[in-house]
Amino acid sequence: MLTALTVCSRGRIRSALFCHFVLAAILAGYPTTLRAQTEVKIGIIGDQTAVNTTLDASYQVLSQGAKALAAEHVDAIINVGDLVESTGAPDQVRVEFSQATGILDGTGKPWHLTPGDHDVDPPNFVPNSGDDSRKRLYYDLYHTREPKLTPGLWHSFDDSGYHFVSLNSQERLDVDPRWGDVFLTQISREQTDWLKQDLDAHRNAKGIIVFLHQPLWYNWAWWAPVHALLRSYPVRAVIAGHFHYDQDEGEIDHIRYWVIGATGGLLKPADRDSGGVNEVGILSLRGNSVEMRLIALDGGGPLPFTSRIDMDRVQALSVILGNLYYFSGKNQICVSGGTIYGLAAPRPNWY
Repeated sequence: MLTALTVCSRGRIRSALFCHFVLAAILAGYPTTLRAQTEVKIGIIGDQTAVNTTLDASYQVLSQGAKALAAEHVDAIINVGDLVESTGAPDQVRVEFSQATGILDGTGKPWHLTPGDHDVDPPNFVPNSGDDSRKRLYYDLYHTREPKLTPGLWHSFDDSGYHFVSLNSQERLDVDPRWGDVFLTQISREQTDWLKQDLDAHRNAKGIIVFLHQPLWYNWAWWAPVHALLRSYPVRAVIAGHFHYDQDEGEIDHIRYWVIGATGGLLKPADRDSGGVNEVGILSLRGNSVEMRLIALDGGGPLPFTSRIDMDRVQALSVILGNLYYFSGKNQICVSGGTIYGLAAPRPNWY
């Protein structure tokens, strides 16, 4: 290579165009430091399932998203959870898993999962449920495709010199970091010990990307020790789903936090910048830098990430208005003329 550079610089080969082609050919085949900054692109897919969604329709969107990622020539694909509906009968869950993973197989790219609540929660909703039948079913289904998957449903893999860690945010079933059971949403000591060993073993990776389903950092009291561990290693980003809207959390200790919106799951009744559109993401890795670009699946053009502040407002309005609309006999909406009005009583004659 040095000889070619010398020849071109001394003018022994007078055609600048020829020199350009010679050097380009050498650099394209050079395997070490000159190619160390090559971009790696990882496709990110959001949730497919939610209450009252039709999986056939959801998987049509999943197929659309998978094709969009394949067209971007991504190196691998990550699905951030909620691929199936675990409340169905086991045989139905197996059919759904086969259907969804068949769509991912169709991209011709390696793909990886992390468990979501709709992948592993049991049919009967009980916070901190001890029914782990769907967790075991998920392990049986995914372990055949991902031999490194642990019984705890966490695993890791490598791609192009980068290390990727899939955490299980669903160790406690039927809980959520936004609701009253927030202090149950945490990473166990067993999973944390595994994570530390895994990070230690890959501290020399170009960079480390962590992904999970629920953004457990909403419960910072329990996430803070995990974050403290992550910042001791070359972790570049943490990516989650679950909320069915995207948001950019910004950087904390040089770690970027992102939430990806739905890819077939139930959308927010909002504009496309506030969770009202299906999407996929393109995670670009180059050296120490990480970037995320969203692709809206409605054909409406570029889609920016929404800020955490704005999406917290949208979420608060959604919960408040939802609680007012779906009130029950135990939570009456009003008292008028001495009468308490709820689902079991007639509505007041206001119109």
